[in-house]
Amino acid sequence: MRTKNSLRNVLVGIIAQLLMVTIGFVSRRVFIDTLGNEMLGINGLFLSIISMLSLTELGIGVAIICNLYKPLADNDEIKITALIQFFKKTYRIIVLIILCLGIILMPFLKNFLKEEINNIFLLIVFSLFLVDCAIPYFFAHKRSLIFADQKNYLITMVSSSSNILNSILQIVILIITKNYILYLSIKIIIRLLENIIISMIADKKYPFIKNDNKPILEKQTKDNIISNTKALSLHYVGNYLINGVDNIIISKFLGIVIVGFYSNYYLIITTLITFLSQFSTGILASFGNMVNKESREKSLGIFKKADFINFVIYNFSAISLLCLFNPFITLWINPDSLFSIPVVIMLSLNFYITGIAGVLGSIRASAGIFKPDRYVHLLMAVLNLIVSISLVQIIGIIGVFIGTLLCLLIKEISILPSIVYQNIFKISVKEYYKKLVTYCLTTVFAASITMYVCTFIITQGGWLFFLLRCGVCVIIPNIIIIILFRKTEEFIYMKTMIKNLITKRKILF
Repeated sequence: MRTKNSLRNVLVGIIAQLLMVTIGFVSRRVFIDTLGNEMLGINGLFLSIISMLSLTELGIGVAIICNLYKPLADNDEIKITALIQFFKKTYRIIVLIILCLGIILMPFLKNFLKEEINNIFLLIVFSLFLVDCAIPYFFAHKRSLIFADQKNYLITMVSSSSNILNSILQIVILIITKNYILYLSIKIIIRLLENIIISMIADKKYPFIKNDNKPILEKQTKDNIISNTKALSLHYVGNYLINGVDNIIISKFLGIVIVGFYSNYYLIITTLITFLSQFSTGILASFGNMVNKESREKSLGIFKKADFINFVIYNFSAISLLCLFNPFITLWINPDSLFSIPVVIMLSLNFYITGIAGVLGSIRASAGIFKPDRYVHLLMAVLNLIVSISLVQIIGIIGVFIGTLLCLLIKEISILPSIVYQNIFKISVKEYYKKLVTYCLTTVFAASITMYVCTFIITQGGWLFFLLRCGVCVIIPNIIIIILFRKTEEFIYMKTMIKNLITKRKILF
């Protein structure tokens, strides 16, 4: 059943993302054509500020989900209901805090911008962002129950359908009215409908959570949630200050138009991450189930296979970003919105490092181990702010991404593997680092060859030449993987899994 749910979660997620990618990029092009890069920059800036306010959640949702895996495996309806009720009450408090903080922040919005923009307009737009942020918190407890029960494909189907409908309606609104307020209002309406539908699905699948008898969560579990939340809060704050403040720093020091340019690159990155995360997210709940049921040896074996597949995916994806970023934006938007090659290299490198540690992060989250590096995230956050703010004034936008890269290397490559191996697998991390060095050297080698070959394909040659570059990015990195890893256990497993998927037989994972 774990295998079936993992596969279903991954496949549904991938299919949904494929459907949304095209319409998402069309929507962005229409946005820029009708509203311009300045409005795009405001959109990106407010998304960053809303993400900052969402830190109020402090990771309590993840802490509760970690406690849901065992009662779901044991079919303990009383404890599941107690956790969900606790989750519901807590999130109602959190959404109230977010709204209050947002209102307090409103008079200071203009301080985040280098340019002068109408203050009334900023207040109206930010209020709509606040409402859109608040809606999911009223339904988060039911969404999390579906996820923890390895039924994330249900959420994905509803979310994907609502996102597609939202994008279509927003495109129509922009073409007809060119009104940014209406554009945001449509998103709020669709977001509300999406969450109502997911809530109805949860009520139907888990009718016991609506029982009039409200069980009280025992003190031990509550204490565990509070303890994990304290550790996670430092993770969340640190991660935001490492990854989430780029738009704010760029807006303050370089201007809102540069935020708009970066938003195009960021859309490509987040679209790709969302697409690829269907692999790690699709197996996250299964890892939680595995950690509670299987031996350390079996868990380690499954992790190694998943980690290799993750490497293959991000090796190809990062190299493709490196070679296709600017050609795609030239064709999609215009050549005036491009960043320099060093900036593109930095963006691709940050993407690769984040992705290569994805499975480690998933299994750590599933096991609920958040305390060992809780203070490291804050230290990295301070380091990132100091480096980014200092360098952006000297070398421009690349300085922002250098700060992020430095923190990712310390956090994801230096510390995270040790935490997982010591606390979950109970063995030395040396074996992992040996493989990691091999993986990274392979990526550098494959990227160098792929980039060299792509230099012979002119970037101004239209979509045909772009597709030729795509072909090079598909063929060269994967041929190198086959040559170098074809005899390894992980590669043989991956090959067998692909064959079984094609023939619709049961996979081994």
